Amino acid sequence: MPTTNLRKHTIPTGSEASFTRETLFKLFGESIHDIVTVANTTARSQLVSAMVAAGKGPSTTNPLVVFRVDAPGLHRLEYTTDGTVWITAGGPLEFADLAAASSWATANPGLLATGDRCVAGGVEYRWRGAWVSASGVMVPTEVTGAGVSIGSVGQIILTNVAASTTLQIRGVFSSAFRNYRAVAQFTSKPSAAATVQGIVGSTPAGGTSYSFSRQAYVGGSRGDAQGTGQANFAEGFIPVLGTLGGGVADILAPNAPEPTYMLAQHNHLGGFAGITNLASGLNSTDQLTGLQIVSAAGGTTSGEIRIYGVS
Repeated sequence: MPTTNLRKHTIPTGSEASFTRETLFKLFGESIHDIVTVANTTARSQLVSAMVAAGKGPSTTNPLVVFRVDAPGLHRLEYTTDGTVWITAGGPLEFADLAAASSWATANPGLLATGDRCVAGGVEYRWRGAWVSASGVMVPTEVTGAGVSIGSVGQIILTNVAASTTLQIRGVFSSAFRNYRAVAQFTSKPSAAATVQGIVGSTPAGGTSYSFSRQAYVGGSRGDAQGTGQANFAEGFIPVLGTLGGGVADILAPNAPEPTYMLAQHNHLGGFAGITNLASGLNSTDQLTGLQIVSAAGGTTSGEIRIYGVS
């Protein structure tokens, strides 16, 4: 009788003279659980049927592993133990950090499908045309400016940002989502207005033709204030004039070739409300990839901002 070696392959003993050479090779070959290439699920089913007909159907002791050519790139290896339920033989990709994950995605775009996972720097992300933190936070590719950094789940951390500091949040907008929401919480208060505008790469979008209107508290009473430049945008999102707390801003279609509006609300004294065009005017076709914030001209700013893709 044949024996089984350490790798679970069937080996003839040498004393079985009645076995033909064809039989010996057949026994040996069928005992090797190698990876079988199939073109698609139809070919996969045909393979299973052939194995069952030969009395060698998939089982826990005879698993079938295939490389399916038409499957998404990270999911081409599949295995079954019953011929019906197929399981993808793969886990999440692993990278040293988000920059490495993004570089790999850029170099291998055809291998990724929506929902694919990776772990970068110990944080889990899912693919949506860009890596999105599993927490839902859009992770910038880069942030610049003294006192600004990226946190463990992709939040933008502001630490004692000095007055009139230019900060950039890059690579946070893409075609993965049409609209975004930024949620901010601040722990220290500036004493003057901050400004915000869109950027493409690292370049601020547009010139001076910004549209803007807001309601603002002046001297304890609410009044209307209007302006044509973003230097007037303050209370709607970034705290100002001694206020603390948080703000929410909906950013509409930043990466689309059309005007991008930011609708902002701060939770102080019933809420400062503001709307501003982050791109270069009402007829803008700028496809924004991030934000530039110039911190308040007085005091320091600390806190964090989280940006979410919402639709």
